[in-house]
Amino acid sequence: MHRIARRFAIAPLMVALWSFAAPAAAQSVDDASCGALCITASSSFLADPAAIVRELNNGLSSLLGVDLGLDDVRVDLIGAQVPVDDFVTELEAVTGTTSLDDALNSEATLSEIFTAAANAAANNGDPAAATALQALATNTSGLTDGVLLSDFLVLDTTEGELSGANLSTLDLVSGSVQLYNARYGAGTPEPVVVDILGLGEVRAYLQITEAPQLVCGPEGTTFRSAAVRTKIDIALNEAPQPLDLGVAVVEIQSPDVSLYVEVGEADGSVTSIDVANQTAQATMTPGVVNAYLGEIDDAVYFARERVITADDIGTSTIADATVTIPGIAFLPDTVIAASIRASSNGETVSFGSGTLDFTAPYPQTRELDVPINAVDQVVGGITNNLNVELDLPGGPLVDPIESVIEAAVSTAISDIVDDAITQALGQAVDPVLAALGITIGGGEATVLGVSDTCDDFGDCPISGTAPDGTSTNAYGTPSHALSDDLYLGLVPADGDAQHRDSADAQGDDTTGADDEDGVSFPALAKGDDVVLNVTVAEPSTATGYLMAWVDWDGNGVFDAGEVIADDLQDTDGDGTIAVPLTVPAGNPLSTTFARFRYSSQAELASDGLATDGEVEDYAIVFVTPEGSISGTLFEDADLDGNLTDGEPVLPADITVSLFDDRGTPADDTDDVLVATTQTTAEGTYEFLGVSTLSTYRVLVDAADAEIPAGLSVSTGNPLRGLAVVADTELSGQDFGFVPTPPSADLSLTKTALDPATGQPITAANAGTAIDFVLTVSNAGPETATGIEVLDLLPNGYVYLSDTATDQGQSYDTGTGIWQAGQLDAGQSTSITLRVQMQASGEHTNHAEIVASSLPDPDSDPSVGRGVDDLADGLADDDEANATVAYTGTGAVLSGTIFFDNGANATAYDALQGGSELGTSLAFLEVFDAGGTLIDTPEIAADGSWSLVLPDGYAQSVRLALAGPPQVRVVSEQTSGLPALVDADARDGSYTFTPEVGASYASLDFGVIRAATLGTDQQVALRPGQVISLPHSYTADAEGSVVFDLATPTNTAFNATLFVDTGCDGSPDQPVTGPINIQADTTICLIARVSSSAGAANGDSIAITLTATTQYGSSGLIQEDINTDRVRVETQQGTLKLSKTVRNVTDGASETFRNQASIGDTLEYRITLENLGTLPASEITIYDRTPPYTTLAVGSDSPVTLAPGVTCTRTVPADQGVNYQGDLQWVCAGDYLPGARGSVSFRVEVAP
Repeated sequence: MHRIARRFAIAPLMVALWSFAAPAAAQSVDDASCGALCITASSSFLADPAAIVRELNNGLSSLLGVDLGLDDVRVDLIGAQVPVDDFVTELEAVTGTTSLDDALNSEATLSEIFTAAANAAANNGDPAAATALQALATNTSGLTDGVLLSDFLVLDTTEGELSGANLSTLDLVSGSVQLYNARYGAGTPEPVVVDILGLGEVRAYLQITEAPQLVCGPEGTTFRSAAVRTKIDIALNEAPQPLDLGVAVVEIQSPDVSLYVEVGEADGSVTSIDVANQTAQATMTPGVVNAYLGEIDDAVYFARERVITADDIGTSTIADATVTIPGIAFLPDTVIAASIRASSNGETVSFGSGTLDFTAPYPQTRELDVPINAVDQVVGGITNNLNVELDLPGGPLVDPIESVIEAAVSTAISDIVDDAITQALGQAVDPVLAALGITIGGGEATVLGVSDTCDDFGDCPISGTAPDGTSTNAYGTPSHALSDDLYLGLVPADGDAQHRDSADAQGDDTTGADDEDGVSFPALAKGDDVVLNVTVAEPSTATGYLMAWVDWDGNGVFDAGEVIADDLQDTDGDGTIAVPLTVPAGNPLSTTFARFRYSSQAELASDGLATDGEVEDYAIVFVTPEGSISGTLFEDADLDGNLTDGEPVLPADITVSLFDDRGTPADDTDDVLVATTQTTAEGTYEFLGVSTLSTYRVLVDAADAEIPAGLSVSTGNPLRGLAVVADTELSGQDFGFVPTPPSADLSLTKTALDPATGQPITAANAGTAIDFVLTVSNAGPETATGIEVLDLLPNGYVYLSDTATDQGQSYDTGTGIWQAGQLDAGQSTSITLRVQMQASGEHTNHAEIVASSLPDPDSDPSVGRGVDDLADGLADDDEANATVAYTGTGAVLSGTIFFDNGANATAYDALQGGSELGTSLAFLEVFDAGGTLIDTPEIAADGSWSLVLPDGYAQSVRLALAGPPQVRVVSEQTSGLPALVDADARDGSYTFTPEVGASYASLDFGVIRAATLGTDQQVALRPGQVISLPHSYTADAEGSVVFDLATPTNTAFNATLFVDTGCDGSPDQPVTGPINIQADTTICLIARVSSSAGAANGDSIAITLTATTQYGSSGLIQEDINTDRVRVETQQGTLKLSKTVRNVTDGASETFRNQASIGDTLEYRITLENLGTLPASEITIYDRTPPYTTLAVGSDSPVTLAPGVTCTRTVPADQGVNYQGDLQWVCAGDYLPGARGSVSFRVEVAP
């Protein structure tokens, strides 16, 4: 507890004594005002600092809860100042930071702050102040919590503008203590006792709820005072005069009143600064006042973040009283004890703003005019809402006069409260607020100095999307103090008040003088070497240092590795500095930014303050290097796939199209049409102005009417993955044509008929005769011979007869082959197979054309049933089937196969709902107790199926659902099935025992389409190039996916995985964690790979992209992997390598991935393309047989890679059976620029 006689005062809010040097002269000013000032809403020590500081120690000690000891050293601190630069330097030392911003934004204890100030005072030649401050540091060493001085010192200026500024040590002490209390002050403060003559003892409890600020900045700068909560306990010395009411006399004891006053911060704003005339103007609004009387729990009132409401205010006993009722006749007086309680919610009182005008010399304090009735408004709010309660026992003597007594007491207490709180506010609370720069209804502010803040600033953007399209611009706000003899260009730098950031780095050019004239950029083509001539002005030769940067990677910052000029000087005094510049050939950017800084200071960073010179920022536009693609359409007379002398060319006006393949040569769906052209009379085509930054697909319109009749494309159409080199023609992209071979478009239909009526039949009992009618049709254009149809009857039927011999044909019941013979164009032939229905066995009868003398344009008889013959996604018309369902009296099983994927429903619950569609992409088998197939029910397009068991069947049945690899079983509906055996509810198989003749519906199965990830890629890039490798992930079920991009440790490469939100080939945001999936989800990904500028030719890396899919509550997990192989090549003889595969056994098309079964033959093709400007020679191709495969005997070697280039397989040199391991081809000859060829090998999938 601290006792002060007569009045209480606490440290003024930041009475900061800033001293500024005279404004610096500038060549020109591009702002209406480059001025800045330092201002605080505070009381000033200037009038009588010694008088105020005498009382300051108790106030600050009360805020801290420890004895600050200021009273012992106050004399040495009055008027003492420390340079801001020195204080910041010392603060950096004690906080371990390296800049003003970092120092002010680092947690520092009061002891560390006072120590830094002491060291600064010592450095400034004031040992007395240094000793005093060090004593305060010692006294506060037990307070270990830190504060951020940036919450007190708000410096919207550069460090250079503070070079002449001084800070009052008392301001620093007072402000730091208030800042500490605002953050760490006790829940119930320690009171300071004030004796007010004529009133009594006042206990003042003070809490800072909002820290004060000392603000330095330009016009528009806002500032504020502290905000406080005070609790005032008033114990009156004297009791009021007794109240003689005639019917009773009331004696009130000395009252005790608890008053609560909240004063918000006084807010101000700097409206004008005139540097030349050293004047300034600000507006200021006094703080809002809320006052309460009664009792508020300290835990509530001193909770800083809590807003006090009427519910928080309780009545309090403010005085005891005695009520004396005179006796009647000879009866004695009656004396009754009573108590008086009171409370008031008061009223919120606010005041209007005012204007403060400041004129040098500084510092200068100005006060708002305080309304005469300001305190009366607060007091009136208390008394107008005062609630007085008299606790008086009732009885026959009291009841008749109680209302008279209560009215008199209420009036008396109102008068007492009015007088007491008026004095308390005037002599206790108001002095506290005055010390904080606040008067009820008023306020004051002190301007500590006005300075010229004109500097030269940069104008690169500091927000928004960076040139790489994903990062955020953060180029910083460098500044240079103006100088009239050291700058860039011919025009001296003008003065700016702030960074002139703009999207095109033209903010400084278009404001004030156009002083950005130091650098003239030529057209910058990627891969070019240029010299930038930078014009400089300096007072003497080699005075200035030039630093420059280009944001090559476009990430919005100038990285350490992006320096293009490192302290270059004009050593010959000709006014220019040459800066050599190499533009990375593979840079994907179209624009970026450059920064040039010229100063007498060496080793400038791309950001921060320089004491002189100039900074100039530039937007750079890259010219995209271009090449061309050309080729010839010719008749490949020698069938070698290459254009040779003498081979005829095709006529003019055949359409050829060029597509940007978006980096996915195997996926045409994302391609963008770039251009179309028509062939010339020489059969040639050409695309000019083709960017080197993409890869392309070239497609000939095979249906173009100008193509001579009878010719069709024999070489690859389209050509894929083409890349061009700057200023180079990628020639030889030819298309060969050969006479279209004869063909016959055969198709097959099959129907099931009732022999008795000739009408279609879909269901039958055991023993029923059925006619299967097969019809082969030839749509031409040629006659086909040797036609064979396979229709091997399933075991659900017994063969009875056929009609083949009636028309000179044959049908073999053992092999199921129908020899249909010859069929002219436009003709058809039929056969009828009569069969008998069986009670069990498969009842779907499949048939397929398996042989013909001519190829079929839309199907392939050599490919087995159920395989997409041409891998074109279209139904094959050389296959047909018919199903007749068994209709016995056995139990009926039925259900639906559906996608249980959570499409507007719950996933994996075996209950079809929402948009969960049925599907026939699976097949169901039903087995008897011994494992013998009972039947395979036909699954309709909507997924529904039904099966009747044989008559009287009473054993168990096993249902087994299976599907192609892209379909996974996830749920089974087995509710209520008798004798159920289901080991795994998600494997698609279970057993139960149906009752004879019963029906079991809703035997549903849930499936999902498996997630996919595509595709592996192999690319080459140049040193310093960045390339985007797209991948596409698809999912069709609820769950989540985690992507992982694994790269071996390799300093030559860097790889980052991005989500391509728009699936447009542009990386949007990095992949950082799991991504939720649902039905019909597509996630486009970009693996952004860069090679270092120092990468050597032949450096390579294998990047593994793994997608781990978790299918929600199903517990199923799937892993898909892509591997991208990236290799560094120089421009001379740069080879692009790609690899494709096709399943020869299944007749699948060539793609970047495939599927195979044991025994299948796969053919791998390795394609090489010379993207360089010079021939490549001594080529060696390496590969390896894939796991679980052996090299097929008879793979071609040697092969012609291109005219004049022959490749011979040297490993293995002598191929044996079942060879597994490395493969190597050695190629002899010069591989010319633009050449494109391939080698291939076949493997067999081992058991």
